[in-house]
Amino acid sequence: MEDRSFFTEEGRHGTDRRPMAVLRCRSGPGTAMPARYLAPRHWHEEVEILYFTQGRFTVELDLQETAFAPGEICLVNAGTLHRVQSEPGASEHLALLFDPRILAFSYADEVQQRLVAPLLAGQTGLCSKVVPGDPAYLPLRGALLALQQLYAAQGPGWYIRAKLQLLELLAALGEAGALRPTPQGRLPGEAVARYKAVVSCIRARYMEKLTLAQLARAAGCSPEYLCRFFRKISGSTPVEYLVAFRIEQAKALLRATGDSVLEISLACGFDSPSYFNRQFKRRTGQTPNAYRRQATGRETA
Repeated sequence: MEDRSFFTEEGRHGTDRRPMAVLRCRSGPGTAMPARYLAPRHWHEEVEILYFTQGRFTVELDLQETAFAPGEICLVNAGTLHRVQSEPGASEHLALLFDPRILAFSYADEVQQRLVAPLLAGQTGLCSKVVPGDPAYLPLRGALLALQQLYAAQGPGWYIRAKLQLLELLAALGEAGALRPTPQGRLPGEAVARYKAVVSCIRARYMEKLTLAQLARAAGCSPEYLCRFFRKISGSTPVEYLVAFRIEQAKALLRATGDSVLEISLACGFDSPSYFNRQFKRRTGQTPNAYRRQATGRETA
């Protein structure tokens, strides 16, 4: 299984014309995650709504953890740093992801001004947890199940009906008081913003020579402070994260291209082939050639 430590989804689900997806996620024997479900810390510009149907989960939203039981629903605002993990064993949940901009109207009617525009501007946000008995629960659960059926079938006109369901969902959340003003406190927002700035810098420039000082400038803080808060959030230093990310990109190139190991090491920001080989073996237990041979049956110098 590939390392999912870099689950920073900068792309989108669905297509440009239909930016929406409903995923059924499972863990347990016979699945891609036999031990437990884990979506490591990441963010994206989509709204995500999780409906937990089996197993207990912990969801971290901007570094704050919340527990979820079967039947409960988690709402993740666009841009929120989050992590999802089940308890060991079998689990299942639905994940609805959509670009919130698809809700916008060109005509500034009451719906646009009162519900959609504040949400898109970040002035309001979805509440993080809805449980059975809450006013929003039944309409929200009903909309999720309807969206699951529409997405699975994808019959004629499914996307139009799906957008109508999303508007119904938004209206239900508004009526139930589940759309709330966005808090403006400094922390953990400041730490989250700096973490995201560093990760974005690494993703955009990993092929270049990057120093700790450059990463600190991206975060707007000193190198010492960067190392402290980055380790607290991610469990590694920024430089360790950079090396690990480069190795993941190298693994992808080893699988997908016929480029030599030297070419791949240079393309991924390693200026020393011997250092690349050491780091690759340390993190994968294999040499680059052995990894390629196992993954593809090919080998290059």
